[in-house]
Amino acid sequence: MPSDKFAGPIGPFRDTVQQRDVLVMAFVTCEYMSRAPGDPAQIQNEVRTQLMRAVREAIAPKMASGELQFRNLGEGTFNPSLLGEIVSGSGLAQMGVQIGNLSMQFGIDGRDPTPPRQQQQPPQQQIAVHANVGGLNINATSGGGLDTQGLQNQLKDKAKSQILWYGIGCGILFLVVVGIAGMGLYIWRSATAGGVPGGAVAASKWNGASTFTCSGNDNVRIEGTSAKLSTTAVSAQGNCKLTLVNVDITAPTGIEAGVNAVVTVQGGSITATTFAVHATGNAQVHVTGTKVSGKTLAAPPNAKITGV
Repeated sequence: MPSDKFAGPIGPFRDTVQQRDVLVMAFVTCEYMSRAPGDPAQIQNEVRTQLMRAVREAIAPKMASGELQFRNLGEGTFNPSLLGEIVSGSGLAQMGVQIGNLSMQFGIDGRDPTPPRQQQQPPQQQIAVHANVGGLNINATSGGGLDTQGLQNQLKDKAKSQILWYGIGCGILFLVVVGIAGMGLYIWRSATAGGVPGGAVAASKWNGASTFTCSGNDNVRIEGTSAKLSTTAVSAQGNCKLTLVNVDITAPTGIEAGVNAVVTVQGGSITATTFAVHATGNAQVHVTGTKVSGKTLAAPPNAKITGV
């Protein structure tokens, strides 16, 4: 079966504690197989459209009645039968499309659904330190730590009396503390300065046939794409930095930006029926020379939209 990942906004739902409407992003993963011949791109778009509709129709009444709460969506602690209800409600089976391995995650009020502890950390570089201090050869690595056995053997050779041994023992303790502290500082500086390149911009190809999603620490530039969708066209979450140059978008929601995402739009056009641009959390969207048709909304207090 082909597999697919897509996202779209659902709600907004009423937060009875804060007395405000909260937008939720649904991140859907599934496999599908069509028993009827047809254009693969059209089948994929139909799967996304119908599943997203079924997600909204299944979750909205449960949120309204209190059967589901924001905590259930954020933690994924909803009844597994909800997935079967969504597949059945999509009507895809009647169209000859079989859905398998459906799973969902939800981003609440612009927050990334992926817990930080699950995000992949950059690999640490193995660092070795060799030094001569007071006639003692100090050897240490970031993986194995300080070579205390070798240091102890050297000290035994140099010790001539109990008093000297005591003094050198104190010196060992001092060197161990200083060495570990210095190594930790060195590793930290190496990791922050030379770990994963954070400023490189990766060019990306997007055919506009499905929602473009970026998250994490992605830094992406897209040029000259034309997209006409029945769902959200662009979803930028996490710490994503996204630049759209001469991109033409027609969709219910053109750009959905959340968490700490920064989206720069240069030229092109955005035509939307719900939101041309919707920013939540700490997200920023900067628009320059773009023809915009549709409402924009920057959720207070930190989201920002400029140029429209």
